[in-house]
Amino acid sequence: MQKLILVLSLLLFGLVSFGQTQTLVDVAKKHYTDEDIKQLKDVDIEKINFYYTQSFIIDTENSAYKAFVDRFCNGSFDITYFDKYRHKDERNWFASEEVQGIRITLFSIDEIQIIYNQIENKYK
Repeated sequence: MQKLILVLSLLLFGLVSFGQTQTLVDVAKKHYTDEDIKQLKDVDIEKINFYYTQSFIIDTENSAYKAFVDRFCNGSFDITYFDKYRHKDERNWFASEEVQGIRITLFSIDEIQIIYNQIENKYK
């Protein structure tokens, strides 16, 4: 009986996993219509998710982080507010003058493109 349950569980897991696709992170959803999201391929979603969650470094454990996000990002961190500070071929950083202790390190545009290429290669 245990073997039957195990086999059925594995089959069900396999069917569910097979049908899974990438899901867009919530912060990115604010920038796309539902129709746009439906049209996105998994590779595009993975690249978008990288941009919104990993194309920068910020210490979210910093005690000033919540105050900073509440004041400047409407309650949730959105990297698009800081994209204008990115450089093409080197990392740059942004430090808030109003909320002390916040520093955002922005990956360069070239670094992001390298990661995008790596993501695309996974889907070939």
